[in-house]
Amino acid sequence: MGRPDFFKPVGRIYQLAEESGLSPAEIHLGGPPVDNVAIDEEGTITLVNLVSLSTAIGLTLAYISFRSISVTLMIFFVGGVSAVTSLGFVWFGGSSLDAVLLSMPSLVYVLGLSGAVHIVNYYREECHESGERGASERALSHGWFACTLAAFTTALGLISLTSSNLVPIQKFGLFSAIGTMATLLLLFLFLPSALTIWSPGYRQRTKSEAAAHKPGVLFRFWDRFGAFIVRNHTPVIVGSLLLMVLMAVGMTRIKTSVQLLKLFDDSAKVIGDYEWLEANLGRLVPMELVVNVSPSSFAEAQGDPAEMSDLDRELSLNFLERLELSSRVRQVVEREFGEEGRGVIGPGMSTDVMVLPNAISRYDSGLDRTRSIFNDALLENRPRLDEEVDYFRIDPADESELWRISLRLGAFNDVDYGRFVADLQQAVEPVLTAYRHRDQILRAVHAPTEAEAEAEAGTNDPDKASLLIVGWKGSEATSAAGGPTADSGPASQESSDAATNAGGSTAAGMTEAERVAALMSQPIDQTAIFCRTLGELLENRGFTVGSRGRGRTAYTLSLNDPRTAELLSTGGALAGQLDRFACVVLVSDPGESIRRVLDDSGVTIVDATDHVLRIDPQTRQAIDPTAAVLRRQAEARREPGGVVAANDAAANDTAANDDEVRVSAVYTGIVPIVYKAQRTLLASLADSISMSFWMIATTMMVLLRDWRRRVSPMNLINISGGLVSMLPNLFPILLIFGIMGWADLEVDIGSMMTASVALGVAVDDTIHFLSWFRAGMRAGLDRITAIRTAYAKVATAMTQTTLIAGLGLSAFAFSTFTPTQRFGLLMLTLLFAALIGDLIMLPALLASRLGKFLEVSVWPPGAGKGSIVPGLVLAPDEAASGWASTAATLASGSTTIETEPSESGGAKSAAPSARAAPETSSPSGGSGAPVGAPHGHRRDRRASRDR
Repeated sequence: MGRPDFFKPVGRIYQLAEESGLSPAEIHLGGPPVDNVAIDEEGTITLVNLVSLSTAIGLTLAYISFRSISVTLMIFFVGGVSAVTSLGFVWFGGSSLDAVLLSMPSLVYVLGLSGAVHIVNYYREECHESGERGASERALSHGWFACTLAAFTTALGLISLTSSNLVPIQKFGLFSAIGTMATLLLLFLFLPSALTIWSPGYRQRTKSEAAAHKPGVLFRFWDRFGAFIVRNHTPVIVGSLLLMVLMAVGMTRIKTSVQLLKLFDDSAKVIGDYEWLEANLGRLVPMELVVNVSPSSFAEAQGDPAEMSDLDRELSLNFLERLELSSRVRQVVEREFGEEGRGVIGPGMSTDVMVLPNAISRYDSGLDRTRSIFNDALLENRPRLDEEVDYFRIDPADESELWRISLRLGAFNDVDYGRFVADLQQAVEPVLTAYRHRDQILRAVHAPTEAEAEAEAGTNDPDKASLLIVGWKGSEATSAAGGPTADSGPASQESSDAATNAGGSTAAGMTEAERVAALMSQPIDQTAIFCRTLGELLENRGFTVGSRGRGRTAYTLSLNDPRTAELLSTGGALAGQLDRFACVVLVSDPGESIRRVLDDSGVTIVDATDHVLRIDPQTRQAIDPTAAVLRRQAEARREPGGVVAANDAAANDTAANDDEVRVSAVYTGIVPIVYKAQRTLLASLADSISMSFWMIATTMMVLLRDWRRRVSPMNLINISGGLVSMLPNLFPILLIFGIMGWADLEVDIGSMMTASVALGVAVDDTIHFLSWFRAGMRAGLDRITAIRTAYAKVATAMTQTTLIAGLGLSAFAFSTFTPTQRFGLLMLTLLFAALIGDLIMLPALLASRLGKFLEVSVWPPGAGKGSIVPGLVLAPDEAASGWASTAATLASGSTTIETEPSESGGAKSAAPSARAAPETSSPSGGSGAPVGAPHGHRRDRRASRDR
């Protein structure tokens, strides 16, 4: 049924339509299979169409950064081949591409690009400093550890996504992690070789050229801005932490969305098809409700009716009554949510719609024979129903009956699926609860009184039993005193008025979605549903409900009627006559005074107040146990050694009598599955962030220990340093997702994946910055100058990576497939947020007292090549402005330490000293040597010229 795309031919439906003379524009398809195909189509088509735009943006920015066509092509070769390789791993892994996995190449492309930019920057500096010969090897020696560690930590963040219960996210995390590690092969094998074979032409600068060289715009910007950050590190840290706390609060407000049609842009074909189908045919989003009836309730399963007790005959349900059960559920759902109710669903479909020609009348002595004949006919055709009707099945596991009720929701009503499922439960569960309490009432009717039990004589007549139902709601009910019962309480009246207003004059300026939202905000009158169902069930057992009858009678009292309290008060008209009732049914809580009168009378009380199903407004989960939960607990009790996983004590008490739980409902179909996916998505977001944070933090704690010191309990891992280093990495996640929470923007699958990705990418830049910071510390610099070193070495590369990758991926914001669109936009914003965290918050932390946790010991003179910070000049021009001139000298690329000529005319080398010179200027500027310049290496260039 698919349209032709880059990989597949046109679907069979379109082929047949073309053969019939229909154009594709005349065909409108909808439904779950079409949704699945459309997701793959839109994800593939828009991604492929936008790759060229993304690549063009990236190539342009890369050329502007490096001014070399060959370098630009090398960088994009690494990113592009990495992306293609990641797709190859999907095939080798025996898996297949889906809409979510199509975002993986973009991610691996970004990570490959990032490492390549850092290596090329190191290579360029080495060429300017020492010439092309051996430059690629030296560049790799500078960057291999940081790139490896960055890829490893990013892979850890991606692996955390495999904890999700959503298979597409699991696959994305696994294959992206594999692709990320595979990029190292290109970085360490291809890129150095390519730079050697196709030299980009970077040459060694002479001293005069190095002195005259003017640093680039990015370098000068971060030079000045970095000085400001370090000088004002305290307010920067306080402001950053306050912003993170504020955003963390915003994350608690995050809403998730997995509604299928929200995956598409308004211009997508599937949206147009759905609009046409719903306007011309009806609602399309499927929702299924399955009523389960256990075999213990089957009348035909009890044996010969003549040998059954009266109670067993009344408790059992014949096939017609079980069919009517599914009919009652469907009618309640349609009445509450159909066109006459909240307008959310269209007409439902169930077995009774196809089997019952007209509604079978309630119990009547003259119609009893008719119902019996109809029931026999249904039983005779039960095998055919099981085989031919798609709405009735026999469960092979326990022979229970499954009655399917199919509903259809509007695709564009913007209904909260979680709330709808909860509301649906609140409408259906009172119906099922009425069956359970019907059984309790019938047992009370057939149970002998205490006096009769003592005399071993059953003188009561169940056929003439009377009931008293307190707290009744129903339009056909009348009170025991003979007056009409109040039909409903004030809450119900308010709901009715609100529904009328929403659908009437006040709806003039409302959209359909707003009208439905106004109606859905009204509560379900569960008591009215319960009373209506219970009344029908009692009437089917011969009771006259609401007034005196010749046989069985069920008198009803409404708590909204002031006469009820008077009748049941101490000394009231009914208080002394309660013993004539077989039982008193409490539909609603009557209050302490009436309960006291009922308890003192000794009458059997059936407490039916639990028919109200309460739903937690946050989790949308039932607070009270549903019939399905009770039935599972009852089944567990029947199993030898069965374990009851009760969710509260009330559920255990209610399910104690197995025979009471014989009907239950299961809510399935696209709507509840999508809702569960929403909840899983939110849980996966929290779990993956937490898991990736602690995995990466643990790795950082190990790697940030002082490796030059002997391993000891105090130098085993650097817990404080690891946690401090993770603060800037949490910054982009909290910032972006906190803003989404405060702005009420929904998080979908495309958004969720970027959280762990952002953590991994942010750690990438953190590792590069900390590597140069710690290298400066090992060379004998103080923390301020070491921060200056890190800025000079990686700030430009980090900014280039963010611009090339972020703006390149921003092209996907034009996608008509929402996950791809969101992924591109969020990756852009998250990359820039990560840059802020690593070049603003991290340096401020390092400049503060917290930076002590990340210090390392100075390497002794002669410890090897690593004792000299590559590209670091320890004695800049004393007359120049401190920070700026030092940074400029760093940018020039000199790796040699300044020397003084010996008396013989040769150069006298000077090893870096572990001691720092007294502070003679601030890092922000001023004359004098920069902070941390070692003793013995200050030289006045004017004196040198004089000599």
